[in-house]
Amino acid sequence: MADIISVASEYSRDSFLAAGVPANRLSRRVLVPHPRFKPAEHQTRDGVFRVVYAGSLTITKGVHLLIQAFRQLAGQAQLTLVGGWATRGMRTFLARAVHADPRVRICSGDPLPYLHRADAFVLPSYQDGLGLSALEAMACGVPVVVTEDTGMKEYVREGVNGYIVRTGDWKALHDRLEVLYHAR
Repeated sequence: MADIISVASEYSRDSFLAAGVPANRLSRRVLVPHPRFKPAEHQTRDGVFRVVYAGSLTITKGVHLLIQAFRQLAGQAQLTLVGGWATRGMRTFLARAVHADPRVRICSGDPLPYLHRADAFVLPSYQDGLGLSALEAMACGVPVVVTEDTGMKEYVREGVNGYIVRTGDWKALHDRLEVLYHAR
């Protein structure tokens, strides 16, 4: 019933078209990160490979896949999940994940300080119209790993500023993290 629906990606636009929404009701809106998201002026390296995710800590965002992929990563590494959970089940799952692998941390608040220290950002969503947090990571100069079913794939230049992996494939996430781990 809306006159105009704003969409942030071709992925979103295509989903509306597939649902029968007329193209003339769709308006493309380009989202850009806030100017404060820029590369860190000074970056101290301590040998730890830092992976960051920022957003809702939910199944549909693929957080469980990221944790599974990260667990297979050997060496000095840290996974920081910046966000909050919506269910008691996810809270329990995350508590177990942190207990099983102390390299996994959960934080809330501003993702910028974590992005400034990150070696990689992962958006493992099953479905996401865009994923502004991944754009913010890219603005900070952090390579991203995103899934095929996100609007972010429009912004990723494979092997240049990130990678696109199959949706729902923890092994593909792991493989890309390995590439980034060894490339630093």
